[in-house]
Amino acid sequence: MKVAKRVSQLILTLTILLILTSCIVVVDRGYYYENGQYYKSGNFDFNSYQIDEIDISWPYGSVVINTNSDSNYGYIRENSTSSLESEKLHYLLDGRKLYIKYCASGYPLASYSERKTLYLTLPSTLLSNVKITTTYASVLATASNFDSLNIKSNSGYISLNNIILKNNLLVSTQSGQIDLKNSTVISKTLLNIASGKITIDDLKGQNLEIESSSGSIGLSNLGLYSNLQINSSSSSIEINNSFFNSGIIDTKSGSSKLISSLFKSFDYKADSASLTLDGIPSFKLYFNTMSGKLYSPSSIYSDGRGEYIYPAGSYPTTTIGVKTKSGSIYFKPWLVKLS
Repeated sequence: MKVAKRVSQLILTLTILLILTSCIVVVDRGYYYENGQYYKSGNFDFNSYQIDEIDISWPYGSVVINTNSDSNYGYIRENSTSSLESEKLHYLLDGRKLYIKYCASGYPLASYSERKTLYLTLPSTLLSNVKITTTYASVLATASNFDSLNIKSNSGYISLNNIILKNNLLVSTQSGQIDLKNSTVISKTLLNIASGKITIDDLKGQNLEIESSSGSIGLSNLGLYSNLQINSSSSSIEINNSFFNSGIIDTKSGSSKLISSLFKSFDYKADSASLTLDGIPSFKLYFNTMSGKLYSPSSIYSDGRGEYIYPAGSYPTTTIGVKTKSGSIYFKPWLVKLS
């Protein structure tokens, strides 16, 4: 009886699994967006007075943005080799907002193997709000002016070189690389990356905020009139030859280096991450730690807690506050402990 009962249960289980399996249908939901019936396909030319805002959806391939030497005209192009209208870029000018899509609404991207490039050339007189949403596409913007720029990506290479923004720069990606060089952001720069590499060289503006889980962050030649803030879980961080009003690094593990930089105040919070100070001209250091040490050429303070000053006998206006659980401080020149 027990054997017969187990066999009956097994048959019932297999029957249920077969029924459920037969109900599963693999559906390619395609690439859908609103008002797809109103979009046009192919290239598009526009005047600077026509557009205030640009919204780009480009899942794969790359997006390349630059500026037209003719200040009044801009255009969009792509390098697609397809002759099908449904596979070409689609655009819609709604009022003063331009929408740009990868292909026709409803097209099954799973069957579309081409990874094409969108070329957006802006009039030099146009200060527009540009939003770019990608999945695995690269974004490259060179010598361009924006009112604001918002980039969202799952994974890809993002390169911004010689750009000027009147307002905010927002970049968010899960993994990949962000390069920002020779640029000015008048208001706020916010970079958010889960895992990857951030490199910034020669950035001028107000505020810079970076959110990172893991990877590396390299900052050099910053000229910030206000604040620098970095929140990280386990990134390697280096700040070199930079100026900012106040700075904050909040991290759990990893290592941070602050080299040859000028600032009024700097706060460092960590669990087990270490901090290296090198080439900071004059400062007062407050070190609060549970088990961290302070290393300098003069000596090793096994109990790193206390107040320090550099150089000896000075009255610095720059303050550095460090709070760790087990993270230590490495300091290159002679350091004098006050208490």
